Amino acid sequence: MHTHMMQGEKNRKWLSRGAWMFLSIGAVVIIVAGIGFGAWSVWTQAQGQRVIAQQQAQLAQVMEQIYQMRNEQDLGGKTPAETLYQYTESVEMGFYKIPSTYFIRSMRPEEVSRFNGVSHDKVWQFVLLMKQETAAAANIKPTGDAVTIASPLKVTLRKGANGVWQLASIDYSFASSMGN
Repeated sequence: MHTHMMQGEKNRKWLSRGAWMFLSIGAVVIIVAGIGFGAWSVWTQAQGQRVIAQQQAQLAQVMEQIYQMRNEQDLGGKTPAETLYQYTESVEMGFYKIPSTYFIRSMRPEEVSRFNGVSHDKVWQFVLLMKQETAAAANIKPTGDAVTIASPLKVTLRKGANGVWQLASIDYSFASSMGN
């Protein structure tokens, strides 16, 4: 019986070592798989970010080319309301150099930087005011080569030599609207 008890203790010790080894190997496999999956996730995310950055750079180049082409032209609408609509739509697109091309040439350098450092929320507030301005302009029948719309913003447009209406000024400062 003593021999039989010793044999049972050896089996229990062997089973304990076998179970321990099995658990250890399983834990190592899980850890290695987790590290591998984590590394793969980081790598694929970095690849995706690189692709997005490349696409953003390409889009910026295209938008710069469009701006350069448009900046050489006198753009605007057949009516003041049409010009305001085109300008506002251009601002909404978010490429803030392009809206400056709806201004008379002498104002464009100043207008190119109008939206620099301005939050999306502040730009959206401006867009809403410009939409109101566009609606107000729809009721105006210009009799000369210049029109000023005083509400909700003071906006002045001039009729160009090519017959299109261009913005001369928009009396609005993002700096003064920061408290709103």
